[in-house]
Amino acid sequence: MDIIGEDIYPGNFVYSSQSGKFAEAVEYPDHYPQSAKMVALSENGCLFDPDLAWRDEAPWLWFCTWSGEFMADNGYHRLSNKYTEEYMVQKVYNHERVITLDELPDWKSGEN
Repeated sequence: MDIIGEDIYPGNFVYSSQSGKFAEAVEYPDHYPQSAKMVALSENGCLFDPDLAWRDEAPWLWFCTWSGEFMADNGYHRLSNKYTEEYMVQKVYNHERVITLDELPDWKSGEN
């Protein structure tokens, strides 16, 4: 294994860093002879606060918010506030420590 992935659905408006689960996942490689592994939040319901993740030393490699009502309402025409409030969506996706798709290099063309 190269990357450890955790799926966490903590409930509505739970913006904690999920550092306990991150710390637990970091320890998984102790059961294997390989070196330390990167840890991703492979599925999540509500978003987490990047400031809390940084403070709590839970630097998730990436996160993937589940679709549907976790992010959008009304046929994907507007943000859903069911699990993550709009202000937190804006904070997360505009945070200096969060890299979004538009900030990644174009690996297909070979130009960076």
